[in-house]
Amino acid sequence: MVELMVRDPGNGSVGADAGLVDGPDLGVVAAIIGGACLDGVDLAGVDRLQTGCQGVRSAVAALEARLVRRHGDLMQAAGCRPDAAAHLTATLGVSSRQARAAVKVAETLAAVPAVEAALSTGDITCGHAEVLAARLPVEHRVAARADDHLVEAAMNQPVDEFRRTVDNFVRVRERDLHGADHARRQHERRRAAVFTGDDGMVRVDALLPPETGAVVKGAIEHIADEMWRDDPTGATAVQRGADAFVELARRAQCGGNPGDSQDRSATRPEVIVTVDMAWLTGQIDDAITDGRLPACSIPGVGNLAPATARRLACDAAIIPMILGGASQPLDVGRRRYRITPAQRRALIVRDGGCVWPGCDRPPGWCQAHHLDERLRHDGPTDLDNLALLCSRHHHDVHEGGQILQQVGNQPGQWVVRPLPARGP
Repeated sequence: MVELMVRDPGNGSVGADAGLVDGPDLGVVAAIIGGACLDGVDLAGVDRLQTGCQGVRSAVAALEARLVRRHGDLMQAAGCRPDAAAHLTATLGVSSRQARAAVKVAETLAAVPAVEAALSTGDITCGHAEVLAARLPVEHRVAARADDHLVEAAMNQPVDEFRRTVDNFVRVRERDLHGADHARRQHERRRAAVFTGDDGMVRVDALLPPETGAVVKGAIEHIADEMWRDDPTGATAVQRGADAFVELARRAQCGGNPGDSQDRSATRPEVIVTVDMAWLTGQIDDAITDGRLPACSIPGVGNLAPATARRLACDAAIIPMILGGASQPLDVGRRRYRITPAQRRALIVRDGGCVWPGCDRPPGWCQAHHLDERLRHDGPTDLDNLALLCSRHHHDVHEGGQILQQVGNQPGQWVVRPLPARGP
């Protein structure tokens, strides 16, 4: 609970309820806070003041949201169509993106009053409100208003953990427990573009799904670390990242097509995915505790859709690991590959490339796919349960709601059918 109350020697007390007609003189508050003297403040005092500042920021954010809505109400009352984002940009000089985000926060807080109340009293941070506004679709605001668990989570979880809670809340409401729809939207949003500026500098802009972004991120970090060891001084972290990006491109040019290697496991960057076994075995209902979904993520990157994890598991090195209650590794097994180099060579000979009807992608572009996931969890991987699929069509199967089947067990004849609808 944070009470906004400061004292100005010339004007007396200035509080949250001051000036109900014209509004509180926040300029006085800003002047007093900005001119605070920190001489003699010890470590405990610093922590106390930082906590107080966090509470003030939360209270101010709640007030700003109310001001945005108040402006809209006044404009409508005057017979004008309000444009809150444009008003904020013109009045405050903020960017259009910041203005749109502020309006979205104001609308979300109006739809979920309990969150606005918690923000006003400093029980949650601005980050919690921003996460809720950014991750909660409009159609789920009514459900969020009626869900006390969501507000309790915001009050008791750090912002990053609360982000996962909101994502899980949305997935449950959208009947997308396995995250297939979410992963498909992420895949559709992928992009990479190269621009040349007026000064000749080249800008690379990319947005990648978690599993592919982790590959690029890991490769750049590995090369940057190598370069730092050779020259530990003289370059900043972002400069080393730029140098590593260029070196990654040079190595790709010199190394040829990675598909030329028969043992692809020897050349692939390593991406670690931690996934609860329930997602791989389909025992989701038994694994849900206190409304929380089992874990599925890439360490250092973030959450991963379970449907994507199953796709990655088709052609991955599996290292069984037993985790304790605090996610601490208790036992680590040996690395084993679901698809051995010999099996991959056999698939290349048998399939010749992507088996998706009408696709002509070569073997170097393909991944091994398990036709029947139920057979993947027990016993050795059998060639009869495998097929080569290019990355696009492998996505279509695991995140796109489609099934690839062989026609009458005839080699080279395949058909694609929609996946039967399933409940949450």
